[in-house]
Amino acid sequence: MKIQSRISVFRFLIFLVLTLVMSSQSFGTATYSIHPADADDNLITYNNPGQIRANYNLERDPVLSNEDYTHTNSIEVDQNAGTIKGYSGYHLDSDRAITVTGNLMSTIAGSGEPAFVAPLSGGFYYEATVNGPLGSEVTPSYATVYLDIEGSFNYEFGAPYLGLGGGVSITRLTENIWDSVSYYAGGEYVNTSDFATSPDAASVYSFEALQVYDAMGNELYNPVIPGVTYDAQLISMDPDDLRMRVTLTVEIQDGDQLMFTGGVGGGATHSFLEDFSQLEVGEMGEVAAASGYVDFSNTAVFGIELPEGFTLEGDDAPPLSIINYSQVPVPGAVWLFGSAIAAFMTVVRRKKTKIF
Repeated sequence: MKIQSRISVFRFLIFLVLTLVMSSQSFGTATYSIHPADADDNLITYNNPGQIRANYNLERDPVLSNEDYTHTNSIEVDQNAGTIKGYSGYHLDSDRAITVTGNLMSTIAGSGEPAFVAPLSGGFYYEATVNGPLGSEVTPSYATVYLDIEGSFNYEFGAPYLGLGGGVSITRLTENIWDSVSYYAGGEYVNTSDFATSPDAASVYSFEALQVYDAMGNELYNPVIPGVTYDAQLISMDPDDLRMRVTLTVEIQDGDQLMFTGGVGGGATHSFLEDFSQLEVGEMGEVAAASGYVDFSNTAVFGIELPEGFTLEGDDAPPLSIINYSQVPVPGAVWLFGSAIAAFMTVVRRKKTKIF
């Protein structure tokens, strides 16, 4: 099995969604996923319907891998506050060969070099019916889902690969579930450009996109998307003070069935000395000594904005604590970027209905 895909935290976020959403009985839940969770590179995913908090390794105890490097992953998700706090550290004290394993989940575009050996992520999933005031079906109204991320890249020595990103989505469910459509907006920070083969401790690169998916999770190219806007504000590119705000706005009316999701992912891993895309799982490859961490314990915040007079109802509706009321502006333009990142939301499902 060769490993070839674009470098992106979203490659792991899509895996998280497929694992958790398809198996859940309720969307109103806090979630997290950690990889690897132990020295055997096992993956932990957590999704307990109705769970308010999801915590893993708050003490930040490192895991010594079977290749003598350590990863330290920690995450805390609070559904009521809409917050996600995470930490991902990596340490290897000398250059050495490591075995290519299935956890090399993505690669740098154009280089084939792997990334995100140790990703972690946390997120929220909600499904709700829109309840609008009398006459709301006549005048256009809009709902906005947003994600604010604050974090940092930190280097102890060398230049480990570091990445931090997140995204939000709104899925419009229809009577014919096969006609349902998902809109996804996301952004990420990395320390490796698409044109380089090694992490750069002096630079931060960014990527952002809006994408649209059908009920099967297939990306729709050149879709008609009236009433949908997206923005990724890259507020700070300072490695010590990374800040981003991702927003997605869709037109709503009384009776709409909507699914809202939001998640953050990060990871710290090897500096690579050779092109791992040429190696099969089980073969050896050289990595460089490096130590550092991604820290977003300064918090990522997920929330939803509704116009005055609107509510979201249902057993799986989001808590009132993460809903804000404001005058959501009518979108002025629709931005669509045809990039190769995978969607955070690729599976659309009504309550008790699965779509594969």
